[in-house]
Amino acid sequence: MASAKYTLPALPYAHDALEPHISDQIMTLHHTKHHQAYVNNLNAALSSQATVSSTNNIVGQLHLQNAINFNAGGHINHTLFWENLIPASSPSAQVTTAPKLMAALTSRWGSLEKFQEKFNTVLLGLKGSGWGWLVQDTESGILDIITSKDQDIVPAGKKPLLGIDMWEHAYYLQYLNDKASYAKGIWKVVNWAKVEERFEGSFEATFGNLAGLRGNLGGFSYLFFAVPNENEIPLGPGMVEDHQHAALVESQCNERFERDLKAQADKYNRVKHLAGVTPPFDPLDPLLDPAPPQGCNVARAAYLIRHAAIFANDFDYESYIEPFVQKLSNTAVDWSKVPVLSFLATWQNPITDAEQEMLTRSGKLEATKLGVDVAQRYQGLRTPKNIWTSTAERTVKSAKSFSTGIAGVASDIDIVQISEGEKEGANSLTPYEGCPAYSSSAGSKQATELLNIYTKPVTARFNTAAPAFNFTATDIYAMSLLCGYETVIRGSFSFCSLSVLSPNEWLAFEYTNDLIYHYNTGYGSPVSRAIGSPG
Repeated sequence: MASAKYTLPALPYAHDALEPHISDQIMTLHHTKHHQAYVNNLNAALSSQATVSSTNNIVGQLHLQNAINFNAGGHINHTLFWENLIPASSPSAQVTTAPKLMAALTSRWGSLEKFQEKFNTVLLGLKGSGWGWLVQDTESGILDIITSKDQDIVPAGKKPLLGIDMWEHAYYLQYLNDKASYAKGIWKVVNWAKVEERFEGSFEATFGNLAGLRGNLGGFSYLFFAVPNENEIPLGPGMVEDHQHAALVESQCNERFERDLKAQADKYNRVKHLAGVTPPFDPLDPLLDPAPPQGCNVARAAYLIRHAAIFANDFDYESYIEPFVQKLSNTAVDWSKVPVLSFLATWQNPITDAEQEMLTRSGKLEATKLGVDVAQRYQGLRTPKNIWTSTAERTVKSAKSFSTGIAGVASDIDIVQISEGEKEGANSLTPYEGCPAYSSSAGSKQATELLNIYTKPVTARFNTAAPAFNFTATDIYAMSLLCGYETVIRGSFSFCSLSVLSPNEWLAFEYTNDLIYHYNTGYGSPVSRAIGSPG
């Protein structure tokens, strides 16, 4: 991102023009102090980035990227916010200035009043600081209500039409902790003419001269609001227990897949549906707000963290990937003449026997970034003196990378390795070893049954294109695993194409793994509580 110089935009109205709904005092402080601070900090971070970008200072770049994301988001969000407000006496505050939008709101929620009621429910349900947004999907045109945390901008593919600031500085001096009154009153000063303009305009026009800045931002976590589907039929634990239910399973799975696809407002991203081999990404619906409750301070923080991204799990590699790769090396099929699988003509296995269970480069970066995030989240706490880790190489290297991020200099922290043996008393790190009733194969029967169901049309399709290879269900499973592993290792992928497997088939792979986890360590396991899982 270029080291551009950004300035505080002038308000299109006086600071006292929104009274009595938003006071002069709040508007003055909010605009000239808070928004100005985001602009100042953004310019400072961009200037520093220009200095470190020519070096190999990964930690410094990560620190700066977080600062750029936060302050650029603050600048963009507030600029949109000021524009979608107007004095109550202005003609633009009348809903009659937005006829097309009103028709769309009525179609989506039943009436303007029901939309406002739903929007306010979402606003008041937001924990900590953040924003409420009316957005329009850029592909489907569907309207939705979402929230974003802190100063995160709305996600790609969503055009912001109306934003409401729910940080305390937007209302507290006037409304104290009565957020409901603030949320109710702000509708009196909404610039409906501007919201209509955004509704009819392009995505880029919404952001104006900040479109370039918005386009360079990424890596945010978003909190979405969604109404549960009352007709949802979950894939129950007993559905695949009995062979006589196979037809029912196939039918209900297909229905579930279709509903999942139709419910996705964003373009389908199969890389986020790979179960245990999914490359790291920010979840769309974080369950916990990392910010402490209002009036509280964090005095101590403890994190229990798994290892970062590895080349391959040994079971996945030895059971599925390695046999598939060996089969590829022994085949006489000319893949260049098989259009959907032509990439196999030049494809090389990204995993070697020696690299199994080892940490990838992206895994090291991932662990380093997590350390940076933790350090920035708890700036008032001292850097830890020790980090405890199991003796597994992948975990030790994850700990070292994490220490680089949290301390800046890895040598400032001692990495204490603990053997997971009974003699050392650390076998609680692998609690299932202490439970004789636990079975590592639990869930395999159910998962295999679903695997055979969903891969049947896939193997038929591939064997028609390349009959000499004789594709099997386990080959398809191996290809799905390689989608995740190769994405992490190489930063690109060959097997993830929707021309290889359809969205339905990618979701089926995910559900197959869900069944394994359900019966192995989740609610479907009678010993889940004994091994430390919910049950």
